[in-house]
Amino acid sequence: MIASPLTCLYNIVIILKDPGNKIVGEISPMTEADTCRTYVVPKLYNAGWDDDAIVEQMVLTPGRIVPVGNQHTRKVGLRPDYVLFIRRNIPIAVVEAKAEYKHPVEGLQQAMQYAEMLGVKFAYSSNGKGIIEHDFITGEGTPP
Repeated sequence: MIASPLTCLYNIVIILKDPGNKIVGEISPMTEADTCRTYVVPKLYNAGWDDDAIVEQMVLTPGRIVPVGNQHTRKVGLRPDYVLFIRRNIPIAVVEAKAEYKHPVEGLQQAMQYAEMLGVKFAYSSNGKGIIEHDFITGEGTPP
């Protein structure tokens, strides 16, 4: 069976073909939301984090207001996937999740931006299979 990726409106679909090049099925890789539910949250729990210490989709900035004719619309603001707290109102890390088919390094800059905005010292990016870290204290991180 041969697998070939087909990109369609930002969704990746893998088309499965038999040796005669006949399409026998298709697979959609996990989205970012799937990665969060299936991998990231369970790994946070296994590492000892509980629901009181994990804030999902915390709003850092409201979206930009864009005029449209006589009205306006608001764009999506900046929101890290997860912010980890060591105590109430004391964040320590930002975790940015990416879809399973992406490399974890693709979310590290975004996680670092959010970490700097919050003033936290650790930024992580994960696709559920791998994880990349940046430590602002030492300036070191996990090599990609």
